[in-house]
Amino acid sequence: MFHFAKTALIVLILSFGSLHSSSFAQSLSDADISALRKEAQDLLVEKMPNEALAKIEQVIIARPTDLAARFFRSQILVSLGRGNEIKDELQLMTTLNISADDKAKAKSLIDAIDKAERRFSGSLIFKAGYGYGDNVNSWPTGGETTNTAGINAAMGDPIYKKYQPIHDTIATGSVTLRGSVALSSDKSLKTNFSLSTSVKEAGDTVSLNNRINSARIGLQKDLEAGTSIKANLSATELNRVNDKNGTAVTSDVKYAAYDAEISQTFWDSYTAGLKVTNNKSRNSKITNAKNSDANTTTTSLYIGSSLSKTSYGRVTLSQSRARADLTTEAAKKKVDKDTNAISALYVLALPHNQRIVATLGYSEGKHLKKLINNKKRLDKTTSATISYNVKGETLWSSLSGIDFSIDGTISETESNQASARVAAKTIMVTASKKLDL
Repeated sequence: MFHFAKTALIVLILSFGSLHSSSFAQSLSDADISALRKEAQDLLVEKMPNEALAKIEQVIIARPTDLAARFFRSQILVSLGRGNEIKDELQLMTTLNISADDKAKAKSLIDAIDKAERRFSGSLIFKAGYGYGDNVNSWPTGGETTNTAGINAAMGDPIYKKYQPIHDTIATGSVTLRGSVALSSDKSLKTNFSLSTSVKEAGDTVSLNNRINSARIGLQKDLEAGTSIKANLSATELNRVNDKNGTAVTSDVKYAAYDAEISQTFWDSYTAGLKVTNNKSRNSKITNAKNSDANTTTTSLYIGSSLSKTSYGRVTLSQSRARADLTTEAAKKKVDKDTNAISALYVLALPHNQRIVATLGYSEGKHLKKLINNKKRLDKTTSATISYNVKGETLWSSLSGIDFSIDGTISETESNQASARVAAKTIMVTASKKLDL
């Protein structure tokens, strides 16, 4: 008797907002309900949450105890920042005699609402990877160099092996802290930040071993009608092995950059943006390191959109202008370069928490001072990357919370300087764990 009364009370509470529409509820058949669900799902995929909300609310009016519809509505409201409207209802669900999975969904949505109310949000991300590269020393195809007269000749003995690329294993690890703090009550103004440290080790290639520390902080202002403005400052320190058996290998580098970006969302699913970045690099630890110091300005224009219910695409055009920090001819010959590039990104969501990410890029870099056979050096680089991502629980329940990825990259550079003709392939397996703060 008590269980029956409790059930009746729950139905009454869940139905309270729908009693006035009983005639409407009685007029909807099961086919009508299915059609409304489908319309709501399609509208949400098409990034029309308010329209999707209107459809799913019709389902709830007709079927007040339909938990699936209520969860769907709750997810939409949370995404719209209106989670408080259904927080009490979700808390009630956690006390009902429903499945453990449904209770977990309700608690997860409550956590999302509580998180949305906080000014601070952030995450700590741990990553570890292991892979293989077939040319980690960037040895030129053919093992030749081009002199200033335009004559190709075999390169001398390099530091590691003679006239051939090094095949090597690569191990990586990183820890990243990132987040944002809302500076206004509506969260339209916020500061974003990130701190990161990473290490890379290769079995045989000393110059590949390095540590990178970076920090970034910026402001973001979201305006009405889908406009967003961002500005960031960042600093990065790259520490590498500088010599091998007394021979200079490579330099350490410090980078300081600032960027500004404006983006606009239109037609519900398209986003276009313009980004300008200025980066200063400063080299040290080896002879003539300052000849590589550069000031680089990059302007990028991009547009992205959902291509289907499960895919996304973006195309980016960019132009970079690198100039030597020193005014010496040696520095200008080494650094001064203009680069034009185009890249494309494609993301495909698969069933069972899987995803494919593919990128394709092409760039042309023209050196302004370095002459080879009375021609300026011109490098043309093509690269492609494909990544398969899967959540650990899809593979094994004990791996819940860990994400795995397999990444393969192919790159090839054609150049009128023989030593710049480089082809390489790498493959990496990575595991990552994200902790929400």
